[in-house]
Formats: sequence, C-alpha cells, structure tokens
Amino acid sequence: MVLREARLYACDRCRTLHYSPRATVDEQIAHHDAPEYLEHPYFQNRRAQQQRIRARCATAFDQIGHVLDVASLRGRPVLDIGCSTGEFLEAARDLFGIRPIGIDVSRSAIAIACEKQIAGEVATIDTASAAISDLPAIVAIDVVEHVLDPVGFFRGVAARLQQGGAGYFETPNPDSTVYRVGAALSRATGGRPRAIVERLFPSEHQFYFPGAALAQAASGAGLEVVRVFTRRIPWSDAAVSLPLNVVLGLSQTADMLTGERTLACLLVRKPDRAVA
Repeated sequence: MVLREARLYACDRCRTLHYSPRATVDEQIAHHDAPEYLEHPYFQNRRAQQQRIRARCATAFDQIGHVLDVASLRGRPVLDIGCSTGEFLEAARDLFGIRPIGIDVSRSAIAIACEKQIAGEVATIDTASAAISDLPAIVAIDVVEHVLDPVGFFRGVAARLQQGGAGYFETPNPDSTVYRVGAALSRATGGRPRAIVERLFPSEHQFYFPGAALAQAASGAGLEVVRVFTRRIPWSDAAVSLPLNVVLGLSQTADMLTGERTLACLLVRKPDRAVA
C-alpha cells in the first residue's frame, strides 16, 4: 500500500501493518512536537469533547478494575503515556482521585498539562525520570501505533510498573472493517482519495496491530496478558467530517458481524516476579 513517500506492508505471519522505510526517533519527536500537530483540528475537536473524554477514562479504569481495586488508586500516581494536554488525566483525577502523571514528547502539550496541576515531563517511556517508577497503573491510548520499537515500549512499561500493576492500551485495529476497506481502497487507487487514506493511515503511525499481535508484543516484554478485545469508536470520539463519520458508522455496523471492532484493546499485569 503506497502512502506518501513510504509503503505500508503487512506481516504474513501476524498481519501487523508497518511502514517502510520507518521513521527515525528524531523524526517522530520532531513531528509530534511541532505546533501544527498539537493544533490540528482533529485533536482540537477531540480535546473539546469533555463528556467523551470522561467516558473514555471510565472505560479504561473499568478495565483496570479487572486487575486492581480501582478504589485503591485514590491518591496514588497513575501514568498516561502520550498524555498530550492532560484531559484524560484531569478526568481520571476527578472521577477516581488519582495523582496524575503524564509524559509526552510535545513541549507545548506538557506545558499546558502542567498548568492543570499534572506532573508532566517531556519524555518517552524510555527517557522519563527515575521518579516515574513503581506505578500501580499505566495507560496509553492511541500511542502504541506511534512507537518504533513496540516490544521495547512494553519493556519500558514493565520497568515502570510495580509488581501486580496494571497497564491498559488502545490502538487502531487493522482487522476492523474500516481499516480493511481503507487498505483495499488505497491499493486499488494508489492512495486515493488522499484525505480519507491519510486520515486512516497517517504517516506518524508506524504500526497497526491486530489484537493477537499486540498481546504478543506485550508478552514478549514479560508482561502477563489479562484481556485482549476490540471495541467500537463512538461517533463523537472520531472527530472527523460528516462523510467520514457516515463511513465509520457503516463500517462499525459491519464489525458487529465479524467481532473485529475499530480499536484493539489490551489489558496487562506485571507479574509478581520481577521482569528480566
């Protein structure tokens, strides 16, 4: 599948989609740190959906509740990787009383998060300070697809979690109808219509993991996989134009037949024995 100057390939074994040539670390950081990325209408629209942010937060903590007593997180640090300007963490603080910690490579985003009394760092999971450790829970929503070394990312998560701690992740599911149709359309048309294809497969996304492949990356890092499932995107979460929302709605109706909904979701636990 041709996308701009790169191609998106599917692994024959695990069906993960990946870009080639892959971006460098410096390129990814520069892209995500650029003002136009933070100010893109897509992200501005999503940040404005306060009710949906709270609902998304409640969904994440409901899953974490399969591993931990969520009430026990009150007053304790919870990390959001790729926290942007901190709306998810604000919702978690309001709903569950957690002590919010966020990391992001965008300096502007972290500056805004810190204004909201969130302990933020301009960092990745690998470069964050040693103080961000021994955490009971870590969340990363719409982040795994951006990293260049997925197993290394999950090793970083394991290193920051306390034993018995929980991690919850969401990422686009390439086995869902909207992504399968988008991929077929791109192959057939050479990447057109460009607006739709680039919304589904933006250049900053380096991987698209089916649920099983996502779980394999986490278990390869020494984490215990508790749950793997898919879920639909509520229309208000999509923050796209009306025509694209119609396409998304129709595709998610088809997903009800296949069971492969738009988001791949993963819940993990750090084993009681230390990860090697």
